[in-house]
Amino acid sequence: MAAFVIDENENNGRTGVFDFENGHRFVTPTHVPSRVDFDYLQRSQFLREEDYRDITVGEYVCWLDRDQTDALINDHNYYQQTRYRISSELRDMQIPIKLLHFNFYSDVQTIERRLLEILLELQHDVNADIIEIPNLYSSLDYRKMIAVAVNWRTGRGIEKPLMGVACKVADVDLISPMLGEIDGVGLNLSRFSKPLLFKARESLKNQEKMVYAISAPRHYTSVDRQGTLGVLINYFGVDIVSNPVLHWKGSRFLMSQLAISSDDELYNLAMNSRYFAPVDYSTHTYGYLQEQHGEDHRLSESCTCPICQHNTIGTILDNYREANANSRAHQVISYKDEARKYRNAIHKNEAERYMDSRPFVRRIID
Repeated sequence: MAAFVIDENENNGRTGVFDFENGHRFVTPTHVPSRVDFDYLQRSQFLREEDYRDITVGEYVCWLDRDQTDALINDHNYYQQTRYRISSELRDMQIPIKLLHFNFYSDVQTIERRLLEILLELQHDVNADIIEIPNLYSSLDYRKMIAVAVNWRTGRGIEKPLMGVACKVADVDLISPMLGEIDGVGLNLSRFSKPLLFKARESLKNQEKMVYAISAPRHYTSVDRQGTLGVLINYFGVDIVSNPVLHWKGSRFLMSQLAISSDDELYNLAMNSRYFAPVDYSTHTYGYLQEQHGEDHRLSESCTCPICQHNTIGTILDNYREANANSRAHQVISYKDEARKYRNAIHKNEAERYMDSRPFVRRIID
C-alpha cells in the first residue's frame, strides 16, 4: 500500500514523502501542474524538456455536467470513450504519477452510489495513482460516500490510496473520524476559503495524511488580486497544490473568441495577463508592470526560470499571441523551484524568514 510520511513538521509548514507501491514517489511541498499546464510547457520556445523533466506528479481535470454523468451510468460506449480520452490525456503528460480530479457543473446536484462507483472505477481504469472520492458543494452524506469508496476498494482488491475531498469547513469534521480509512484529504479551493485552510491547519497538519489543495487560485481577491500564496500554502499543512482549469464549455467559447479577435484585442489581453513574481509572490498584470518599470525591465530581476532569463516586459508583450502561454509556463517552472526552495528552508529551520521575504504571502495569512 502507498504511504505518506511526514518528514518535518514545524509552525510554518511541513515536508513529507509519498511512496507508491510501484516505486514512484514525490516529495512535498510541491506544485501539481495540470494537463493544460503541460501544453504550455511544451509550447514555449524558451523551454527545453530538461527544464521540467523533474516534475513527477500532474493532474488532469475532468469537468462533468448532468448529461455526461447520466451517460456514464447508462451508456457503456460513452464510458469507454471517456476512459480512452482521459487515458490519452494522462499519458501525454509523460510523468510517473498521474492524478484525476472531477469538477462538476451546477446542474449536478448529487452523486448517487452508482455514479460514485463509476467515477472510482474510471480513475482505476485510467491508471490514476490516487483515487479521489468526489465531493460537491451541495449537501451530501459524504461520510457514507467514503464508506462506499472504502468498501469498493476492498471488494475490488485495489491497493491504490484513497483521498477524501473537503469543499467546506464542515467536511473536514466529517472526514476526520475516517482518516484511518483513507490516505489523504483534498481541499477543493475552487471557491476559495481561508477558513477551510485554517481548519486544515488545525485538524490535519499534524496527521500523517497527505493534504492536497485542489484548484487554488493563482491570485486572491483578499489582496486585490495582486498576490498569491503559491506553494507557501504549505503554511496550512498543504503538501501539494494545483491551480484551476477552465471548464470545457468556457474553454471552447474562449478559443472561438480568440480566433476572431483583432491584433489590438489580443495585445490588450496580453497586457492583462498576470505575471507571478517569485521574489515577492505578487501577481501584477504586464500592463501594470510596464507602467511601473518600463518595457525594458528584465524579468530576470524577479525570476531565474529560462523564460524570464530571455525576456523583458516588452519582449513578452511583443509576442502577445503567446504572452499568456509563456506566463503560465513560467509559473509552473517557478512554482516547482519555489517548492524546492521552501523545502530547503524548512529543513534549515528558516521557513518563517523565507515567508517574511514574500510580503504578499503575509498579507494573506496574517
